[in-house]
Amino acid sequence: MHLKNYQSQIQELLLVRSDPYYNDLFDKILSGESASDKFLIKMEITRLSKPCQRIIDLRDKSLLECKPFTYKNTLHYLDEHAKDDFEKCIDIYKEYTIGVFEYVSKEHLRRKKQLQNDKSAQTASTSINQQCELISLSETNKRAAPRMFFVSDIELEFEDGTKTEAQTTNISISGLRVKLKDPIKISGKQIINVSFTGLKKEYIDSEALGLAHYTLVGQNTLEDIQYLYLNYNDNDRTFIKFIQDFIRANQHKYKIDVSYYYQLAKNKLLTHYYLTNSNKVVIALNVKSSTPYLFSIENKHNKKIIEYWQSNNENNFYSLFNESRSIALLSTNKDNIDTTLYSFTYQNNGTRYYLSATEEELIAKNMKGLFIHYGCRKESWRVYKLTARKYQHRHNEDLTTNESVDNNQLDSITHLITLEDITQRPRFSENISGQDLNALNRFVHHDNVLGNSNIRQLMPEERRQEARYQYRSNVSLIFADKSYPGEILDLSSSGLKIKLQTAVNIKLGTELIINLQDLQKVSQKFMLSDLHYTLINFDSNNVLHLHVADTKTHQITNTFFALLIKHNPNHFKKLPTQNSPTALSNDLSQIKGSGHLSAAFFVKKEKHLFNIKYAALDNTDNPLKSLFSKLSQNKNEINTTPIINNSLYRRLIATPLNANKTNEEETLMESIIYVVATPKRAHKWQIKSYLDEDFSSLKERDDFIQYSKERSQFYVLHYRLININRPDFSIIQQELNAISRFALHLTNKLQEDLQTLCGLIEITDCTQAFKQLSQE
Repeated sequence: MHLKNYQSQIQELLLVRSDPYYNDLFDKILSGESASDKFLIKMEITRLSKPCQRIIDLRDKSLLECKPFTYKNTLHYLDEHAKDDFEKCIDIYKEYTIGVFEYVSKEHLRRKKQLQNDKSAQTASTSINQQCELISLSETNKRAAPRMFFVSDIELEFEDGTKTEAQTTNISISGLRVKLKDPIKISGKQIINVSFTGLKKEYIDSEALGLAHYTLVGQNTLEDIQYLYLNYNDNDRTFIKFIQDFIRANQHKYKIDVSYYYQLAKNKLLTHYYLTNSNKVVIALNVKSSTPYLFSIENKHNKKIIEYWQSNNENNFYSLFNESRSIALLSTNKDNIDTTLYSFTYQNNGTRYYLSATEEELIAKNMKGLFIHYGCRKESWRVYKLTARKYQHRHNEDLTTNESVDNNQLDSITHLITLEDITQRPRFSENISGQDLNALNRFVHHDNVLGNSNIRQLMPEERRQEARYQYRSNVSLIFADKSYPGEILDLSSSGLKIKLQTAVNIKLGTELIINLQDLQKVSQKFMLSDLHYTLINFDSNNVLHLHVADTKTHQITNTFFALLIKHNPNHFKKLPTQNSPTALSNDLSQIKGSGHLSAAFFVKKEKHLFNIKYAALDNTDNPLKSLFSKLSQNKNEINTTPIINNSLYRRLIATPLNANKTNEEETLMESIIYVVATPKRAHKWQIKSYLDEDFSSLKERDDFIQYSKERSQFYVLHYRLININRPDFSIIQQELNAISRFALHLTNKLQEDLQTLCGLIEITDCTQAFKQLSQE
């Protein structure tokens, strides 16, 4: 065996090695591994956890300045990166061990080698990391529920009637991972009947544990043991609730897969940034209806597009996607459709008239030249990238219902349309004098609906998911060895909102000490001083939002506040959570997220540099995924060379973000990027990117484009950079609470990773639209 193949399991086990259920967790995490491999892994964990006496001295090894760093009377000399690595490892091992020494040394050598390979390592442009983590923001790609490590006997029955005994290795309300006792040949995707024989013995009287139907979605073999991956195929609410309650009741005994909540929280916050800052408009259609338009989704950045289609107190989306156009556009077998939409308006007797046509409509009527070269002369000329995809709404799996959400309308959605403004003027001119302009009347909009109806707001202001209570009580905050008096404004089991009497400059993510001196007077059982909270947000007027920072504080506040509220209900006013808008927002977020086909990149500020930390390209058939994967050797990462080479990092990322002085989330930069990907030997690629300013004339640019299209893969990308404010961690409060129960250090790590996000890059593939607009 190779221990490097088990690093993720070793890291997970290191985090829980002091847990009283460690041996059970060890067996569950390494379920299916041989006894000899388990022994070697346990020996490796023991070795890494042994105390270390070796001193780390990087003064003659590091290219950066090294400073003395003392830990428990041992003096080390570390550069700033090594110091961060050291402290991160101490959080895991709780003392200076061989594992800490090896990790710090290994990471130092990796960074040194990276710097030595580039002679310009001291410049910002070469210090940025070209690789970034690939994540999924698509709702359909997210696992539906958390897994619990749980072993129990089951019986499987396959479609051919074959039955076999097996065991679960983990379980959730949405699926199972099972281990077969005897290998069996299974072909294709099929429905499997599952009988929970083990649980039935324990829950004899339960009516929920009938025969359940699962879909086989995958299988693999490890050390001659066959594993199956099953998705729950029924909609039996009684069964779902039983599994849900079973997991909640036993999660401390069997342990939840914390990585689920970690990824869910990260993706949820990044999705919020993306959807609220995207300038695309997502439109829901029902192509089976005589009036296909259902609604469009508005955020603060796509208002200009929506306002363009609202005139004369009419919503022109109804006529833009009328019955005949929707049928012609969408009645195909294609799941995804990509085309170009052209439009302009004209005024007559004070009335504004809209004209629009798709690329296919203009070609079919042989009127592309007339439409484009008449319309492009007007200020109202617009060019949109239009994408369409089939859609079936998936309702939130929460067992609670919300009658304010129009489920019938959500269920009637058949397609999602995405419009993005990529307006350009044609690169060629055509004389249209003498042509019959009245022929354009066939593209005039008719039969609109009065009023700005069915335009939905994406995000409600209220996102609170945990019960909070209004209550006033004096507190004191300890920061930098100073005490600051204040009062509680509202509280929950895991958070406080307080107002200080004086202003104090505290960075987000800082751990603070809170003393509840007034509440301490009414309790002798609970110690309400020296409570540890983390600053997650702040408002004007010295108002701070705090979240518990350690397990001890959470245990005290969770129990104390629950008892206090229970016995004094008249003193605590529960704040409204506005459940209806929140549920509707979740539905709209799912719809808007499913409607996007472009790419999103998230920029993080690190050591005064801007690095692209995460990238989201959700569709495997997305041409952008192919482009950004050409120079990446890791399927879980992509390479950002297409948008940072040829000084694009400086021109499109560093300069606008450094110059930004506003706290408003707004577009800082928009540009067109021309990317040329040329194949080299041994499946290698050379990628070069250019802006319009890189060409001395339009003719030079057009000649270059024509030459590149003939000899290489050529892309035209629409680039948009938006600055984003500090994260609002209340959006993921529920997930942070779940993580804190099992791995508080992961809560801190997640907040550290996300709180320095400062920019969002939205990339749209405009290659097809560019070619269509260029065709004479």
